[in-house]
Amino acid sequence: MQTTSRMTPRANPLPFSHLDDAVAAAIRASRIDADLTQRQVAARLPWDVSVYIKRDAGRRRITVPQFILIAYALDRSPTDLLSRVLLEYSCHSSRTYLKIVLAEYRWPQAGRIRGSWPDSIPNE
Repeated sequence: MQTTSRMTPRANPLPFSHLDDAVAAAIRASRIDADLTQRQVAARLPWDVSVYIKRDAGRRRITVPQFILIAYALDRSPTDLLSRVLLEYSCHSSRTYLKIVLAEYRWPQAGRIRGSWPDSIPNE
């Protein structure tokens, strides 16, 4: 008798990552740049308006096929939108890394490096 193997889910999977946030931010920024409302973009897609709104707001993960459809709905090429995602992600990663480093070195008591540090770190 053959048994089927099941993949066990992770105990505490992270539902969204910084990359997911970057995808949603890039889509939202591209929609705003195109001067489109969420409803206008959703009308171009094969989903209900609420489904697109959740993806635009970053409350639902976006798959690669969905990403491609959204890019075309925004009148952008998927590669153009992907480059915007990577830019958003690198900016977020840099800010996060800076906050970790500054927290580790007990900001603001850490010495200023050639006067290049800001007086405060803005919240995200």
